[in-house]
Amino acid sequence: MKPLDRRIELMRAGVRPADIARKANVSHTAVCRVLEDLGTSDRLQKLIAKAIGQPVENVFPERYGKKTLTPGLERLAG
Repeated sequence: MKPLDRRIELMRAGVRPADIARKANVSHTAVCRVLEDLGTSDRLQKLIAKAIGQPVENVFPERYGKKTLTPGLERLAG
């Protein structure tokens, strides 16, 4: 999911970044940085996904998506 899509989904859910920040006891800026892929926080990413009502793997696929092995290592894993 792209950063803009995350913001749109939060608006649809009636949740503001400030609401998540209060719940997590962090700054509004910290939440916005995670929303915009400018920072990472497992805890905030999971709270954002929960607020949107989707699995964290769908909301932040670049971090939680399907894990792939480094090319060349597949043969060692098999």
